[in-house]
Amino acid sequence: MLRIQLYGKEGCAKCTSTKEKLSHLLGKWQVADQVEFGFFDMGTEEGMTEGAFNDVGEVPTTLLMDDSGTELARWEAQIPPSDAVRQHLADAGIVQA
Repeated sequence: MLRIQLYGKEGCAKCTSTKEKLSHLLGKWQVADQVEFGFFDMGTEEGMTEGAFNDVGEVPTTLLMDDSGTELARWEAQIPPSDAVRQHLADAGIVQA
């Protein structure tokens, strides 16, 4: 199962937009059951610990990882482009390109 991990902060407009966009895309493409989506609040100790483990320095940072934890894609300080997310999911055989 692929994982999308979003590192952001509560109250950050770009972080909120990223979270809403990714949730929308996973629902639109009907793959929410095949892609695990998690939000890590970098304003908390747990979020900062996870962020440090994954070398996150800016928010929002979005990571796309495979089930073994290998990073497939990273978007830092930006909202991931829909076509790039779709292509990575297509490469994994989850959606059609």
